[in-house]
Amino acid sequence: MLLDTLGTWLETKYGLSKIFWQIVVVSILSIILFLSISNIKRIISNIFGDRSLISEAPEELNATFRGLIIFASLTVNSAAKIAIQHHWKESKGDLEHCWIICGGEKALTVTKEIIKSLDIPENIFHFERDYPLSDPENPKNQLSLVLNPEDANDPNQIRKIVEAIYQDAKENYDLYDSDIIADYTGGTKSMTAGLVLACASPDRRLQYVLSDYIDNKPVNPKVMESKLSYSLKPVKTY
Repeated sequence: MLLDTLGTWLETKYGLSKIFWQIVVVSILSIILFLSISNIKRIISNIFGDRSLISEAPEELNATFRGLIIFASLTVNSAAKIAIQHHWKESKGDLEHCWIICGGEKALTVTKEIIKSLDIPENIFHFERDYPLSDPENPKNQLSLVLNPEDANDPNQIRKIVEAIYQDAKENYDLYDSDIIADYTGGTKSMTAGLVLACASPDRRLQYVLSDYIDNKPVNPKVMESKLSYSLKPVKTY
């Protein structure tokens, strides 16, 4: 065998035990094989991404958060108002900042009415069209919390807005991902998709408002937490 011949030659050449050299060579080959397998697994993971899904059944949310991201509603007595009230809890909750993504001018008008109907300091809320929000993928580009029709139907644009909110929260208000919860109730399907995509990492929490409706008014509402974590990797660039 090649290994045996090599061991004999090394023993003759350097006077060391043939078994010693065989052990050294086998160890080196084992390490090389292990590293090769690890690299193959890493390459496959990079190509296909981590597809592991971690999820649990939704549970009623009792905790309150310092930061809240919601979609504006088109009526005052709405899921958006319920979400705000849950985290404010008549000033006993933890709510410090609430970002409201408005799906257009009507939603912006209703948002102002909701805020007026609440006994909550207005500086908690961030929703105006000119609220400064930098695109995390292109800092020179400014994003708006008031959507035009095209943005309201673009999940990727919503994803960028939500990512920008998390960045804004950290840089300007010392709020980290785990301090914030995002509510996906009330938006268009595309808005919901974009928000969920932005919140797929384990530290970003998701909630929704579960309720029956009578005459377009929520009845017996509950704030529920969706426990979902999915590692995503872009596979196409358009």
